[in-house]
Amino acid sequence: MFIELEPIFNNVGSSKKFSYGFVPDGIDFTDNVSVEGEVVNNTDIVSVKAVAKYVLKTNCDRCGAPVERKTEVPIEHILISRLNDEDNDEFILVEDMKLDLDSLVREDMILALPAKILCRDDCKGLCQYCGKNLNLGSCSCKKPIELKMAVPKRRVSSARRDKRRSNVWKMEAPELQKCPNCGEYKRAHRVCPACGMYNGRQVLSKKEEA
Repeated sequence: MFIELEPIFNNVGSSKKFSYGFVPDGIDFTDNVSVEGEVVNNTDIVSVKAVAKYVLKTNCDRCGAPVERKTEVPIEHILISRLNDEDNDEFILVEDMKLDLDSLVREDMILALPAKILCRDDCKGLCQYCGKNLNLGSCSCKKPIELKMAVPKRRVSSARRDKRRSNVWKMEAPELQKCPNCGEYKRAHRVCPACGMYNGRQVLSKKEEA
């Protein structure tokens, strides 16, 4: 359907109502669309406002079941007869003063389609093994057993293992050295517990040790 816009552009406050139905070309999700709306010149701003109603006919994207759903798409655009520098994609350019309403409605219908259409919000989909519709009940197919691969233990060479053990021993065992007086082993920089000598001086007597 084409609407002549020249009388509307030339007369502020003028308008034209429309109501019709058509079969959109190149669309397979419906077979009939009813459109009702109006083109209005309000203070030199010409706009079209309408509602497209149709029955969405397709298949569920999750389970494949047929879907039929009443759908309404709002149509609202500002129309311009010439393009200025400040104009952008929000406006519809009609240089020949004729509005192709069918093309406009068809484009808005396609843009309004959801990314995924489901038969219902909690659709369970199909079993990935046997293909049964899980909305009709659980399936009885045998699911394959998922085998988990064992992670091999990290191997450590014997040289590296012994080096690690020696480092642990160094951290835990205190450093011992022979007492220059009696020859017994004692901790470094400590009084010899056997003779009581430290750095060539008698620090502890036998009585003090007892």
